[in-house]
Amino acid sequence: MKILTGSELLKKVYIKLQERYKPEIIKLDPAEDSEIANDSDLHRTRIEYMSYNELALFDGHKKVVMSLGTKTGAYPGEQFLDDLIAVNFNPKLKDKELEKSLRKSIRCGTYFKNTLFFVLQDGLIGATENKTAGRIILEDVTKKINQYLFREPKYNKEVLSLSDLSPVNTSPALYKSGLVDLLVKKIEDYVLIGFPEQIELFSGGV
Repeated sequence: MKILTGSELLKKVYIKLQERYKPEIIKLDPAEDSEIANDSDLHRTRIEYMSYNELALFDGHKKVVMSLGTKTGAYPGEQFLDDLIAVNFNPKLKDKELEKSLRKSIRCGTYFKNTLFFVLQDGLIGATENKTAGRIILEDVTKKINQYLFREPKYNKEVLSLSDLSPVNTSPALYKSGLVDLLVKKIEDYVLIGFPEQIELFSGGV
């Protein structure tokens, strides 16, 4: 049984979906960023982004682009590590027009509008509070999480983070590898194959 961090879990879910569906891959050079936190003022600029260097086009029952994001930038979003986004795309657009449209979707998807799941510094997997596909999936998976959670995160309550005064995480959450297959199945059910009324996907640039 392999044990995974939250970031490793998300990456394996993304890779497994690619292995199963063989999506077209668009490399982004330069990478495209989406703002997730901003603590700027008149004297300095401090902005945190999720950065995406490729897009996977799942051109099946639903036309969905997915990508893994990695945190870049200054400290205000330090509680986040990575995310997995899903965005509708217009199959009539090709090549440069399609890439331009998808780059706009990423830029417009600020503050996790595009995100299925994000990984926090303590290793926990989260989703936005809106009734999005990621939220629905996590609510479903939470019922079985005890089967797949290998270790809960641990904190030092005597040491506080300078950014938000929360206790510093000393040991991140760890997951059993079986959670990969469960999340892949849920993404198939709710995003790639599921009924439109079950989910909301952001389409800012389409």
